[in-house]
Amino acid sequence: MSINIKNREAERLLAEIKQATGKGTSAIVLDLLRAEKERLERKRELTREEKWARVREIQEAIKRETPPDAPSYEEIMDEMYDEYGLPR
Repeated sequence: MSINIKNREAERLLAEIKQATGKGTSAIVLDLLRAEKERLERKRELTREEKWARVREIQEAIKRETPPDAPSYEEIMDEMYDEYGLPR
């Protein structure tokens, strides 16, 4: 696949980068594409981290709203199901 870019600014920037690095067009484009892909992956990770932070916030809100004398998960399960997992 070949890439044909008809944009004066892109051509100017490419020429400047070639001058500064001594790299060819293919190497520069490949470096830029890898950097952009990595940036997008980091952005996606932040989004995932933000989602987990929200889950933790919800868990904390549930803990705050749960009465202190509320039965635990284990107590509820023991009361409702026998040792084989069948309803009592």
